[in-house]
Amino acid sequence: MQKNDREADLTLGRRAVRLQLLRGPDLVRGLLEQSQRRLPFSSLLVDLGLLFEEQIAQVGQSLIDDPPGVISRLGPGEVGEVHLGVRCERLLDQAPGLRLFLGRREQEPVTLTLLATDSIREGLWVDALETARAQQRLAHPNLLDVLDVGWSEAGGFMILQRHEPRSTFLGRLLQRIGRLKLSEAIRVGREVARGLGALHSAGLVHRGLNAKNVVLLPGGGVRVRNAGLCFRPEGADEYGPHGLVFGDPHYMAPECLAGDPPNPASDIYALGVLFYEMATGTRPFEGESLADLAPQQLELPPVDPSKVLRDLPPEVFVLCQRALAKDPSQRPGAATLATQFDTLEAMISRSGLTMKFQAHRPD
Repeated sequence: MQKNDREADLTLGRRAVRLQLLRGPDLVRGLLEQSQRRLPFSSLLVDLGLLFEEQIAQVGQSLIDDPPGVISRLGPGEVGEVHLGVRCERLLDQAPGLRLFLGRREQEPVTLTLLATDSIREGLWVDALETARAQQRLAHPNLLDVLDVGWSEAGGFMILQRHEPRSTFLGRLLQRIGRLKLSEAIRVGREVARGLGALHSAGLVHRGLNAKNVVLLPGGGVRVRNAGLCFRPEGADEYGPHGLVFGDPHYMAPECLAGDPPNPASDIYALGVLFYEMATGTRPFEGESLADLAPQQLELPPVDPSKVLRDLPPEVFVLCQRALAKDPSQRPGAATLATQFDTLEAMISRSGLTMKFQAHRPD
């Protein structure tokens, strides 16, 4: 399946959830089913009895009348300029008020994140750079090293260890191939758990773990980036005091939506979402906005993917359930979760099931 097709399917499904024509769990089931069948997604939803053709047309018209928001591409800095002693060689990523560059500082390859001067007013967590500064004292093979952090006249900045040129963001890889081989999903999950463990041992919480914040190195290394760098989603004030609810709603733990501050257990929840996504090609909860996702995160169990993906061992879902427990006290710590990934890997290896998984969706 092409990346643009998958994004179009997600857009259609999420809008159907927003219009209350489709339940979030049914959208997840449809996305899982699609990996097994060759129907266009809209036809599949009709074939499964989840939507009528008239409702598909209604969703299409809604997307025409009210298209999904386009991310602003405005931000500080341009390719070729020098900022804070870093020559910006290539724009790597961008979001409202934020740009990430590959560059060099005194011949040292680095990445430079520039934040607009009004980024906090626009929703950046107020202590984001303090978390990054605290991470400067850490050195761990599963964390990107933070070299420098602070504020300048142009806004906030973070200078990080540069990942190798052939590295890729996990989020981009999943967009391109759909899902990972199970052995890779387990390995990446374990390495992310170890990186989170290092943060938690230092008294830090990531707050914004998602697929975009995991870097895959060409030699097989896995590194977590952007601890603390998270924004307030639209509608966040309805779920907690102003300035408390931050992060990607798809990965947000129930206690955070209930107004509690993020903690190590909420990072584990985000990793549970991420592992489900890597192993199945879809997230356990789906919707267009925080308002669509919050009721699912707070109240609904995740869909069991092994009931749809025929070769997926049920033990994969068991691990996901532990990490996605609604009660944070029932989730494993990072070190325990890393060990559980080891146990799952050994079980899969003994069963010989690993090779049955494809690293892409069927065409």
